[in-house]
Amino acid sequence: MGKVILAADKWSGLRAPDPHLTALANGYRNKTLTGLNRICPIVYSPKEAGTYTNWAPSPYIPIDRLRVGMTTKRLRIDVNNAKGGFATAQYEVETAITDRELKNVLEDDRETYVEMKAMRGEDVVQLGMEKFIADRWQDPASFDAAFYEILAGTNLWNDPASDPAAKLRVVIKKMRLALQTLRADIGVYMSDDVYDVFTEHPKVITRAVGTTGDDPDETRIAKMLRVGEVGTLAGSYSVTVDETAPDNSVSADLWSNICLVTLAAPAKPSPTTPIPGAIVRTDGMPEFEEYVDHTVAGGPATVKVVKDNWGYAEISKKRVYAIRPLG
Repeated sequence: MGKVILAADKWSGLRAPDPHLTALANGYRNKTLTGLNRICPIVYSPKEAGTYTNWAPSPYIPIDRLRVGMTTKRLRIDVNNAKGGFATAQYEVETAITDRELKNVLEDDRETYVEMKAMRGEDVVQLGMEKFIADRWQDPASFDAAFYEILAGTNLWNDPASDPAAKLRVVIKKMRLALQTLRADIGVYMSDDVYDVFTEHPKVITRAVGTTGDDPDETRIAKMLRVGEVGTLAGSYSVTVDETAPDNSVSADLWSNICLVTLAAPAKPSPTTPIPGAIVRTDGMPEFEEYVDHTVAGGPATVKVVKDNWGYAEISKKRVYAIRPLG
């Protein structure tokens, strides 16, 4: 275990890289943030602004038109694509760790304590990304009108007369054709409130588990719908924070009354992967730096700064289908 150096032992005012924390932050993902991990993944760019290519599906051409003879001219196809732009911005947040608080931590635990406290900054950054995605993909303006639906009456999923699984099968087929992909590549993602209503619906229980008495979990639902993945949009954020009594802090769901059907996005999408949008992060980010602050109460303090540089690229309004199942 590496030695933790107190702020009093460091050069005052020197802002230096922290390669250890930078290595920890790179590749780190908060697993509770489904939007960031599955709906709009992180992609990397060498520049803070630029363009991306949105490729159209490969065209179908009758095979006879590709046949060539001694004097026939072969077919040339135009591969259609569209261009879009993105721009990133710099975001920074810092965490102070005073010598006084560190001395009250067992020496063998100090390195872990510093890592845990510093990485809270990266969690704050990623939560900001997730909140951005959640706001965007719960806004009707983010969708083509034919890909956004508010249910009503006996179609509401909390109405026993409705058939949520049948509804999803129709939407899954539509998205399979829209994305020109396999059914096994489709993901269905529900907010917690919708997931609870869906899994308690008598028709879903009958189809997913029959009379076994088992719960229709995500694996069983995915098998019933014949899709690659079913997941919950379960992230939350702090509405009020009580730093002196953390248990008194109040949180709220990032996602509510929403079911999204889209591509089950891979961790590293290729340029032709039909994702609806992406967080564009510049190469090498996030990174950590540190400096000493002598003005902090209980100081001096070692201040860990996490820097990130990211933006959003909206690629298509027709690559996610949104259902508001509770009206």
